[in-house]
Amino acid sequence: MNGIDVSQHNGVIDWEKVKASGQADFAVLRCGFGKEHPRQADSRFERNYAECTRLGIPVGAYHYSYALSPGDAEKEAEFCLKLIKGKRFQMPVWYDIEEKSQLDRGNCDDIAKAFCGRLEAEGYFVGVYTFDSFAKTNLSDKTKLRYAMWIARIGSEPRYSPFGMHQYSWAGKIGGISGNVDMNRCFLDYPKVIVGKKFNGN
Repeated sequence: MNGIDVSQHNGVIDWEKVKASGQADFAVLRCGFGKEHPRQADSRFERNYAECTRLGIPVGAYHYSYALSPGDAEKEAEFCLKLIKGKRFQMPVWYDIEEKSQLDRGNCDDIAKAFCGRLEAEGYFVGVYTFDSFAKTNLSDKTKLRYAMWIARIGSEPRYSPFGMHQYSWAGKIGGISGNVDMNRCFLDYPKVIVGKKFNGN
């Protein structure tokens, strides 16, 4: 499947034009970033979710991390759970871990496990988003095989990590969105598993 990921930085999206373009078999929406704070909920998340749901576009969510410890990650998980409560997702809920400050700490496995474990305990099918090079140097094979992986590598397929989804461009053009948009390819039938096994609010 071909899809997009968006946040408030993409502005007000005309989702009917997005669907009509035929370029978005799914969408992944940023719900928030960091620990709980009113200004750290994505300001377009509610609208983007409502529009995708109305138009029947399979949807997932992602939460951007600044966690430097498993304790921080658990707090981010609690914030994420509040933001996605009561919603249904056909795609995974992703944990976006890519900050240099996290790389420098060298505990990314523990951070990812803390966040993902908390969401799994609430019935969510979760995964980790990061760059191919970050995955190589900061995530163990055990972690990369344990969770769904969404890997960014621009211009070519990822080399250092197993992946079910590949972010291949940050400069996509699609009807209904002004400016650039991130483009992705999904190689696994996540909706079949998630909906079939009643994860993610289904």
